[in-house]
Amino acid sequence: MRESLLVPMRRRVFLSAAALTVAPAGLVRAAERRLFVAQMVPEDVTTPVESKARGEAKLTLELATLKLRWDITWRDLSSPPVGISLNGPGQLFTNALPLVDLAPRGIRMPLQGEAVIDEALVQYMITTWAYVNLKTQRYPNGEIRGQIQGTAVE
Repeated sequence: MRESLLVPMRRRVFLSAAALTVAPAGLVRAAERRLFVAQMVPEDVTTPVESKARGEAKLTLELATLKLRWDITWRDLSSPPVGISLNGPGQLFTNALPLVDLAPRGIRMPLQGEAVIDEALVQYMITTWAYVNLKTQRYPNGEIRGQIQGTAVE
């Protein structure tokens, strides 16, 4: 797995797309959707926070259309949420740019939505180089955060 992280991003995107197009039809059908989850905790935020908050983001990616759907919940925030985003590329304990605003119409729980993403973000998610960051009034850089982990292929 570590060796794949050393492959330049363009090449990894090309290889994954090629693998989907040349795979036998049964394999392509078996991998139409990928499921991801992010367990959001204050311990994963890069700047120290004092919080008992927890959250979970469940993400479903349709491979044919690159449509990403999410269902996000949280509890015990120290103050009202002001933003939530999918960020990358960034490993645990590093910061990355927000790539997708997960609450473009406002924040309410459960937070559900969808967006079409690009192949680079797909690769960040597959290689755990993407995370969900929830910001609050008290912690404008993030109160809870969780790396995105692949859970299943459907």
